[in-house]
Amino acid sequence: MTSLCPLAYSARRSNAEVIVLGQSRPLWLLVIAVAVMGERVGWRRPLAAAIGFLGVVVIW
Repeated sequence: MTSLCPLAYSARRSNAEVIVLGQSRPLWLLVIAVAVMGERVGWRRPLAAAIGFLGVVVIW
């Protein structure tokens, strides 16, 4: 969502918050893939997405 309208988000939030919201996209895509498309997701993919997101949050 932040990739669709970054100016709207950056007007109300700091740049760091906009980046963290943008980097949470893989986590939401996993949730949507399981809920909507019924995709089977193993334990490695959510773990990799969570580690990547934590890396962005630590840098934030």
